[in-house]
Amino acid sequence: KSDTGAVSEAVQAQYIGEAYKRLFEEFPYVDALFMYNLRNNEDGGASSWANFGLMHRDFTAKPGYGAFKQAAATYWRTTSISVSPQTIFYGQSATVAVKSARQEETSVTLQALPVRSAAWQDVTSTATNAEGTVSIKVAPRVGTYYRAVLPALQTTTSAVLVKVRVRATAKLNRTSVRRRQTVQLSGRILVAPRGVAMLQQKRGARWVNVRRLRTSSSSTFSLRMRPYRKGRYYFRIVYYGDSSRLGATSRYVGIRVY
Repeated sequence: KSDTGAVSEAVQAQYIGEAYKRLFEEFPYVDALFMYNLRNNEDGGASSWANFGLMHRDFTAKPGYGAFKQAAATYWRTTSISVSPQTIFYGQSATVAVKSARQEETSVTLQALPVRSAAWQDVTSTATNAEGTVSIKVAPRVGTYYRAVLPALQTTTSAVLVKVRVRATAKLNRTSVRRRQTVQLSGRILVAPRGVAMLQQKRGARWVNVRRLRTSSSSTFSLRMRPYRKGRYYFRIVYYGDSSRLGATSRYVGIRVY
């Protein structure tokens, strides 16, 4: 005998671990808490049922609590999907993580739906590890939704979105010129072939739109400028993006006119 009556805490823990494992395997959607008290009705009571709880009256855990927690963590899981990072630059990759509701190996098919598309497409088919998890790297060129299909569980996860941001660069062929001399501003927006960008100039504390630029088929741009006044001038390129890709702003470049 112990302070739990005729049934020791060690025996309780063994019973809980085996009973709940069997229950969760055969009836995964049954809430079985009715089979066992959350905590003792009375610590040290004469009846074993008074002490047949997962915790003491002060809510401190008994060995049975750990056995129940381990069994519940194994069988009371939901299938889920996540992605990190949620926003990438064009050319980078993200990791899609899938966790099965079953802590065992199972097949997974990852599907993709690019924005502006109407139909889901299979990306790859793989299997989870023994813990029921799998990570898949993706490198979308445009914003894309992903979801996982687990045939054995007859389950399809919700969708997660990977956003894609372009890169904008700008440079001047000179950083110092005389008045009326020509200076060339060039750069690239990766990736925005035949896209429209905005040249901005800093005036005081504000950036002001100066003119529109159209990129080439290879996403590059180039224009010539001829400053007439002395001073320092700062420029940058802004691409506003669209539903497929997020926009970007280049680092500013400066020129001294003397």
